[in-house]
Amino acid sequence: MGLAQAAAKAGVSIHDCTEVTELEKGHAVKVRLVDGAVNANHVFLACNGYLGDLNPKVAARVMPLNNFIAATEPLGVDATPVLTREVAVGDTKFVVN
Repeated sequence: MGLAQAAAKAGVSIHDCTEVTELEKGHAVKVRLVDGAVNANHVFLACNGYLGDLNPKVAARVMPLNNFIAATEPLGVDATPVLTREVAVGDTKFVVN
């Protein structure tokens, strides 16, 4: 959020939650949207692991991953037999979609 605020303060136009269907390279990049298009001198791809066909070279090297976090109600005295040392609990399972 801080980076977005600094960019906006510098005059950058941010269009989050806007579905881009195609990037047409040229002197300026034509950004085709579901319901229109804009021209931009610079485009920042912030698509997580879901680039689709926007940039096949990058998409070929990026994949979506899942992280899972489990939380319980406070365990109180029941924590002692389960968590026998003061260390973090984790597993080695690697999940890829």
